[in-house]
Amino acid sequence: MLAIPLDLTVAGLNGASRDQLMFWIQGANDAAGTKVLNKSGKVKDLRVRLAAHYGLDRTAPMKLVMPTGPVPLDKAIQVRQWAHLRDLSHEWAQTAGHGHEFKLCVPSKDSEYSVTVLMN
Repeated sequence: MLAIPLDLTVAGLNGASRDQLMFWIQGANDAAGTKVLNKSGKVKDLRVRLAAHYGLDRTAPMKLVMPTGPVPLDKAIQVRQWAHLRDLSHEWAQTAGHGHEFKLCVPSKDSEYSVTVLMN
């Protein structure tokens, strides 16, 4: 069985540019050690050749896969970060509304960093 390149999918093949098709054809020829696919012809012909070579059915309906399971970690982190920023903005508005300075962090005695101050 031929090893299909990871980025070669039916959807990718059907929407691929001429340059991408040439890249896949060169890869197939290199993997075979001989010229198994011809690079000449129209884009639609190149797609047909690649599909036949790798045994891909370009007419098969594409399945829409809905993700299941927990929210991806990066999305969960984003949600928490935005919630934290909303909390900070609320705290800043309350502090500035009372005429006080809002400090994101109070530096320690030995800190070389300056204090960030936001005023309304």
